[in-house]
Amino acid sequence: MNVSYKREMRHNYLILEAGQDDEESFEIRMLTGNSIEGLLKFRIKQEEIGRYFYYEITSKQPLSRILEFREIRKEELSTLVVEIGAVLKRIEDYLLTESNLLLEPEHIYVDPESYQVWLCYVPGYEKSFPEAMEKLLQYLLKKTDHKDNESVVLAYRLYQESQKDYYGIEDLLKIIRRGQKGKRREGTGTEGENEDGKQIREIKLDGEVKQKKIEAKWDEEGKGKEKEKGERKERKEKVKKSGSIQGKALVGAAGLLFAGPGMVWLYAGRAGLYQYRIGWIAFEMGVALGILFYFWKKKQNDNIPGIDKRMKDKKKAEQEEWQMSFEEESFEEEYLREGKAEYELDWEEKSMIWGEAGEEWNENRTEWGKWSENLERTKKEEGENGFKKRVEEKGQEGKGAGDTVLLAECSLGNEDSHGLKSVNPSLEDIVIPYFPFIIGKQEGIVDYVLKKDTISRIHLRIDEEDGRYQVTDLNSSNGTLVGDYRLEANESYPLKRDDKLTIADLSFVFY
Repeated sequence: MNVSYKREMRHNYLILEAGQDDEESFEIRMLTGNSIEGLLKFRIKQEEIGRYFYYEITSKQPLSRILEFREIRKEELSTLVVEIGAVLKRIEDYLLTESNLLLEPEHIYVDPESYQVWLCYVPGYEKSFPEAMEKLLQYLLKKTDHKDNESVVLAYRLYQESQKDYYGIEDLLKIIRRGQKGKRREGTGTEGENEDGKQIREIKLDGEVKQKKIEAKWDEEGKGKEKEKGERKERKEKVKKSGSIQGKALVGAAGLLFAGPGMVWLYAGRAGLYQYRIGWIAFEMGVALGILFYFWKKKQNDNIPGIDKRMKDKKKAEQEEWQMSFEEESFEEEYLREGKAEYELDWEEKSMIWGEAGEEWNENRTEWGKWSENLERTKKEEGENGFKKRVEEKGQEGKGAGDTVLLAECSLGNEDSHGLKSVNPSLEDIVIPYFPFIIGKQEGIVDYVLKKDTISRIHLRIDEEDGRYQVTDLNSSNGTLVGDYRLEANESYPLKRDDKLTIADLSFVFY
């Protein structure tokens, strides 16, 4: 799928190339004729080289960009899934299908504050929604704040649910609702742990204790099987013995049935059978009732089929209970392993960061020493009065306090320091201590807050690689210029020292 970006006046667009078979389909007519909440605004444009789908993304940020340098928390994760579920519900009302939604993190646009979602619906695009949602949840699991147990548990539950066959968005929403219900119950002081609390407590149990618990369960199950084997053998012997007794009883009963009429026939002949018919028929009926009573009593005493049924039901219940227990133990063991691996990885990463920080501190200390020597040399060359006069002249240029002047002096005198020197004397310079460096007006997300109506919440980013610098416009409303060149949305452009950088209507010089 060919993806590009374009700026037209004050609007930024995500552009997808339309397929050759994409005519004025029902989906295209529905998208162009309606403004559906939760979907990016859509229009189709015919150009000389082909037809294209235009999606407006002005001032919106892709999920991948927001989570590039930070982690997602439980509340944000819940809101994101709920918002996606709400969009799916709305498109059903317009007879649009979920398989045409792009669920890649770079094509899901969100509001950085409220996490409101805008999805990209592509006519003719067919992809399994459950598979796409599973990949998204896997991505979010990696981006979860692993210092927050509740966030990790929720992300893991959602991902585990997506592994099941025939799951749907409603199954994910049920997990969200259960978590919120448990949180409310905990907040109101209701007795008993909420579900998340129980899960966290169980996960934190010592691995060795859990292993002993599993082994004990296995031993108990083994003893149960031996006991069941003995009971089965005993039942077989009982059935065999019972069958022998029943066979003898049947032979005796058959003899009695034939004995009555036989004796009458021997004593009185055929005429006697008719003459004494009431007596021998009564005798036969008594014998039959006696046989029926015998078998009924036998069943009440032994009830062999009933025993088998009860034993089967008991065995089935025990097997289900053991299976549930085993799955629970497997989940906890797997999570403990993953948590240990994550901890080791986090420790290695922190060790590496500490090492780099130590090296950077040594380098900065060396640079500070060089700068201090240069400062002392300048004082000696110009004299104390001449040096103070130059500082005062700098202060009169609009820098304000003297310490700010010294900071700017330090930055401009050091080849390894960078920043944006304001062209407007009433606006302070921007010091860039690290890269990447994001500028905008959204506090808590950007590295430098530039409070002005013309500035977008996340306006631009400055990157450095191997001593080369570049600036990237991040879907800003009023654009970014390097010199006289205006950047397209999401376009990166080289940035050199002394280049003029215009952020909306504010001009700076990069040093």
